[in-house]
Amino acid sequence: MAAVAALLLATTAAAAQDTRPGVYPGARETHGGFVRTSELVPVRDGVRLAVTVYRPTRGGRVTNERLPVLFSFTPYLSRRIDADGTVVGTLEAKSPRGRPFAELTRYGYVIAVADVRGKGSSFGVRAGYADQHEGEDGHDLVEWLAAQPYANGKVGMFGCSYVGGTQWATARNTPPHLRAIFPQAAQFDSYRNVRRGGLSGQFNTRPQGPEEDLPTAPVDADRDGSLREAALAQHARNGQMMDLVGELAFRDDRTRADDIQYWPLSSPYPKIDAMRRAGIAVYSWGNWMDEPADQALIGYENMRGAAPARLIMGPGGHCDVDTIDSFAEHLRWFDHVLKGVDNGIDREPPIWFKTIGLPEASAWRFASKLPLSDTPATRYYLAAAARLSDRRPRAARDAYQVTYAVGCTPPAWAMPGRAVSTPPKPGALPEPGFWPCVNPAVAKGYVTAPMTQAMWLSGFGIVNLTLSSDSRDVPVFGYLEDVAADGSATLITHGRLLASHRKLGEAPYPNLGLPWHSNARVDAAPLAPGEVATLRFELSPTSRIIAAGHSLRFSITGADQRQRNLAQLKQDPPPRIDLRLGGADASYIDLTLAPASVLAARR
Repeated sequence: MAAVAALLLATTAAAAQDTRPGVYPGARETHGGFVRTSELVPVRDGVRLAVTVYRPTRGGRVTNERLPVLFSFTPYLSRRIDADGTVVGTLEAKSPRGRPFAELTRYGYVIAVADVRGKGSSFGVRAGYADQHEGEDGHDLVEWLAAQPYANGKVGMFGCSYVGGTQWATARNTPPHLRAIFPQAAQFDSYRNVRRGGLSGQFNTRPQGPEEDLPTAPVDADRDGSLREAALAQHARNGQMMDLVGELAFRDDRTRADDIQYWPLSSPYPKIDAMRRAGIAVYSWGNWMDEPADQALIGYENMRGAAPARLIMGPGGHCDVDTIDSFAEHLRWFDHVLKGVDNGIDREPPIWFKTIGLPEASAWRFASKLPLSDTPATRYYLAAAARLSDRRPRAARDAYQVTYAVGCTPPAWAMPGRAVSTPPKPGALPEPGFWPCVNPAVAKGYVTAPMTQAMWLSGFGIVNLTLSSDSRDVPVFGYLEDVAADGSATLITHGRLLASHRKLGEAPYPNLGLPWHSNARVDAAPLAPGEVATLRFELSPTSRIIAAGHSLRFSITGADQRQRNLAQLKQDPPPRIDLRLGGADASYIDLTLAPASVLAARR
């Protein structure tokens, strides 16, 4: 009876605990440091991949316990040789707002990190990001790790950006021992993420060369470095993602080298049912001011219900964790789904999001479902005199002459933060940032009246443009900015669509009601001279307060400075766009705006 009473008391205390992401007061270190080892592990086709393993210690000795394994699958070198010749593990570096992930060993986990094929000290040739090879390799490594004498058969995965993509690539191959993933800033639909609206942008188009792998450290048994050198020699045959992106303009295009449809094979969405049946728990993490923001939301929406699923949407840029202790939140998640720890995470609403523009003390809050707001969208019409009006105007036309002089200075936090592998050519555009910017001098802008009260803008804006052009095809980029009374502007969301990709269809996965373009070659529809066409596309999602006295500006351009291949895309002469304003063919944008008090009342 005493034991039962103690259990009931502990359960009641846990249920009453005020939990929230990044706060884990119940975490207790159970082990000391770690011992790091590395080796080459063959996968199904015999290619050997470099795997580094961190095993927990007690009293200075490696423990013989069977423990859960947390696995990171990276192209960014699992171990490197620094300037003084010391071998440094990637997971031993301090993570943003948290401890080095290798220190998860202190809480009873084995940690593993492997170089993807064709990178680091792994053998093989890399064909494409998160392709079928990386997915199959991830499957094989998960199963190899689960079979080791130090493993209890439960494996989780973690990592951001590319390392989030390898989680989805592995999960779509449903290795039996993969129980949970924690992808951050990762693709759910590769085509949509990389060639959104038929147009490539900044992501997955950076030139890469074998010199990026030169600091990689050889595995333990490779004492003379000969295996490392042999692996690096194979990397010289790696494919370039920028070439693959350029080659595969349509979703159903096949690669010349392997005759495969790369886009669906590098996306988890064709395997949704299999992943759900496998019971893989998913914690999706995105940021409002990051290119894959929609991918985090859609990934969560597709995986919820079958197994534990959660979503964080933060305010910042690529892989930013803001004020959340990322280490603590990973530990909290994996403790619950891999160890069954009752730490309260399952009793929280599944969505934790931050609203930009609120005081820090009230900016973060929970939600139980998507969309975040139940408020019907407000329709704003593009109108004469550069106005964005909530009343349908009279029929009119407005012309925009496309220019390629779209250079602007992105915010400092949006820059990639690492060197380009090849030096820029004289006169070339600077390395683009992860987040775009708008040059109002060359964009076509439409502005609302100032807000009479603070408003909460949330979810996806939907753009509906009726236009014609003197070109058979024209790219259209849309940007929404918050404009202060002094004229200063902050980019909130953005979207894009190539006119020939405008055909709408039914999405092959739950799509949050967003416009879906097939992007199939057979559906390509170039514009006939004088043809009036409708382009409908979404803007990236957000949650932001628009202050009283501020306005919203929707701007259109025909180019974006993040397009690394802009020089090749230029048309001579540049196309002209004729927009239809008002009347039966009105151009408009739908925005979900509610008084800020609606959000405050939900807390």
